[in-house]
Amino acid sequence: MVDKPAILGNTPIFPEKLPVVRPTVPTFESISLQVKEILSTGLLTKGKYLKEFEERLANYLGVRHAVCVSSCTLGLMLTLQGLGLKGEVIIPSFTFMASV
Repeated sequence: MVDKPAILGNTPIFPEKLPVVRPTVPTFESISLQVKEILSTGLLTKGKYLKEFEERLANYLGVRHAVCVSSCTLGLMLTLQGLGLKGEVIIPSFTFMASV
C-alpha cells in the first residue's frame, strides 16, 4: 500500500500525467477543406454541417429530431420547456447557478 500520493512526494504510478478531459481532435489536414468552407461562408454556427450532424445523430439514435446546443445548461432548459413541466422544482442545495 502506498503511504502517500505522488502529489505529496511519492513516485507517480504513471510516467506522465493522465488528462481528465482531452478531446479527440482530427488532424487539420483531414478537415481543412471543411474548415475553409465554413470560414468562407461567415457562418460559424447553424451551418450545413450542424444540420447534417443533427440529422445523422437523430438517425443513429432512432429518433425524429436531435438538437445541438452550446451548453448542457441550455440543453436542460430546452428539455424542461419541451416537456411543459410546471410547478415547484426541487434541486440539491449545492448546485451550479445556471442549472437553477
